[in-house]
Amino acid sequence: LLAYRRLQDPAVANFLKDSDHSLVQEAARAIIGANISKAFPALAALSNQPDSLDYLLGLRVLNAHFRQGSNKDAQALAAFAANENASAALRAEAVHHLSTWENPPARDRVIGLFRPLPSRDVQVAKDALSSVFDTLLEAPEQVQSKAIETATKLNLAPLTKNLFTKFQSSDTPASVRITILNTLLKLNDPRLEEA
Repeated sequence: LLAYRRLQDPAVANFLKDSDHSLVQEAARAIIGANISKAFPALAALSNQPDSLDYLLGLRVLNAHFRQGSNKDAQALAAFAANENASAALRAEAVHHLSTWENPPARDRVIGLFRPLPSRDVQVAKDALSSVFDTLLEAPEQVQSKAIETATKLNLAPLTKNLFTKFQSSDTPASVRITILNTLLKLNDPRLEEA
């Protein structure tokens, strides 16, 4: 595996199917760390098994989708965010990737190296988030908050129109209500004063 990494050989992806989890982890580190783009599809495919992903492996799997940047990858990120079998932290991370879809940061989110990506069509992220937004509003609170923040950032006003009602509900967690309040402020919503 380490030899494949040094050679930047996409065959390192074969270790993603290994029964030894430490080898799967190391293969994911190699693919993202050495930027082996031909192995990104194999790494990204692990998002279909969210219950088998721990946090660090999950970060790399989601990052592979983000770096590939196709319409299917955006939809896969949205589907992952909506999947109840995935951890709340990783679901929120998937939504975060949609929030930066149009203008990806120049630094790789996982390892911090300078690896700029070109600008992408924001409509792809909008469509992906819109398809799961209602589901995300029933998710754990950090996922709800991230979904609302992202909808606001992507100027998805139709998605945010019912947030005032959610804000009024005493069942809505405080952190989500704060996010909604910030959204109403950013959208200059006439109901802000009432909220």
